[in-house]
Amino acid sequence: ILQVIRTTGFMKGLYGESDMKSDNVKEREAKITFLQKAIDVVAMASGEAVPVRPSKIVAGHEPERTNEFLQALAQCCLSKLPSEDAVRRVLAGEKPDAKSVAAPAKTQGKENRDERPSRQRETKKEVEFKEPSGSRERQEKEASSQDRHHRDRDRDKSKDGDKDRGRDRDREREKERHAARDGERDRERTKDGHRDRDSERRREKETNAEGSKERVGDGARDRERGGERRERGGERKDREERGDHRVAAGSSKDKDRRRDKQRDEEKKDVKVSGGSK
Repeated sequence: ILQVIRTTGFMKGLYGESDMKSDNVKEREAKITFLQKAIDVVAMASGEAVPVRPSKIVAGHEPERTNEFLQALAQCCLSKLPSEDAVRRVLAGEKPDAKSVAAPAKTQGKENRDERPSRQRETKKEVEFKEPSGSRERQEKEASSQDRHHRDRDRDKSKDGDKDRGRDRDREREKERHAARDGERDRERTKDGHRDRDSERRREKETNAEGSKERVGDGARDRERGGERRERGGERKDREERGDHRVAAGSSKDKDRRRDKQRDEEKKDVKVSGGSK
């Protein structure tokens, strides 16, 4: 834009001396203000709206509309449209609207009105061919810069997408490792459970076997005790039977002695009674 002003004189007086040095216009807000002034002057001078936003140009967006603005600026220069009134109004703080945009068209001479349809029919290639070399080079540089910006942005997006995919893969691998560890712990717990049950069964079998042995031993001891009791009972019975025989034999002898004694006494009585006669 500064090269266009120096070369053609279009928009002369729009910027102060400090703004005419590109090194002084580096901040984003300063660039937006700088571009907005140029857009407003082009719109007022050409009588046509310029549908571009300076914030998008600064951000490197909407390259097609940026190109339309540059074409409109080049057309104003090629048509040698007056810009003094537009510059004065923009510096006074005016903004282009429907009435102000249409005003220059009414003040232009018949020659300019007749030339407008032919200017509008010019192709983009013809306009670029007629533009000053400095403006065309600047446009090419800006387009190249915008292309690099878009490529860098796409490359950054691609890198971010690769990083996201890498993080997703890492999360999936971590989940798989956790699942494998959980499965291994479950298998170990299952094995421990089986071992515990087997140990418990063995202990039960050993306990049952010991109980059976004890019961068998107790039965044998009971049988031995029963045999001993039966033997003692038989001996007692034998002794009792032998005692009964002895008692019976003694009482028989006593009876015989008593009979003999009774007979002797009877005999004595008979003798005594016979002698007394």
